[in-house]
Formats: sequence, C-alpha cells, structure tokens
Amino acid sequence: MTLYKNKRLSKTGKEGRKKISNVFEKKEWIELKTPSLFGEKIFGNTIVNKRTNANKSTEILTNRIYQISLGDLNNKESLSFRKIKLKGSEVKNNTCETSFFGMDLTRDKLSSLVKKWQTTIETSIDIKTEDGF
Repeated sequence: MTLYKNKRLSKTGKEGRKKISNVFEKKEWIELKTPSLFGEKIFGNTIVNKRTNANKSTEILTNRIYQISLGDLNNKESLSFRKIKLKGSEVKNNTCETSFFGMDLTRDKLSSLVKKWQTTIETSIDIKTEDGF
C-alpha cells in the first residue's frame, strides 16, 4: 500500500512548520536628495536591506541610478518631457546624496520632434567645463 509511504509528510512538529516573518522588518527606508544643481531637495525614498557586518547597504545605494522628470523636480509641467538620471554618491544619516548622471527625452517628445520617414542620429560627447568637470 502507498497510504503511509512518505514518512516525512505524516510528521507534524517544529520541523514541518515554516517560520512566518515579515520581509520589511529586515529593510530600512532611505531618503533621496537631489544635487545642489537642483536645490538639494528630497525627491523620494528607497528601500534597502538593513546594515550588518557582512552587508554594506551604502555600497548598494552608491551604484543605483534613479530617474525623475525635470517637471517634478522644478514643479513646472512644461519641463516634464525631460528625464533626469541621478546616481547615488554617498549616504549620510539615512539620506542618500545623488549626483547628476544624464538626461533623456521621453519617447512621445522625441517622436514629435522627428518628422515622418526621417531617422535620428544619437551621439554622446564628453565635454569639460570651465570648473574642471
């Protein structure tokens, strides 16, 4: 008979029960701050694992890239077609400071600029400013 063939299923006890835990108890919320170019405002929150000896959440946050529209940053809806990319640079007192990483246009704005049966030529150029960046 195959009724009681699997003996592991018939046992009930501490081994059989799975511990139920809340995933968000192991996480912490970090505020995101814009660079001084945009007025050092807090533009959002992100979630990251809590800091332990083996896990350094600061390293994880420094490599993240965040996208936000310029209209949301400056409270002007006329600039909402520009997407600003910000990269996390350092974490201080549960706030992550960001630096400018790039800018894109939204797809609808880009397609409205290009005429029908035309192609776009995208280039990227490294430039140096007067203050050495």
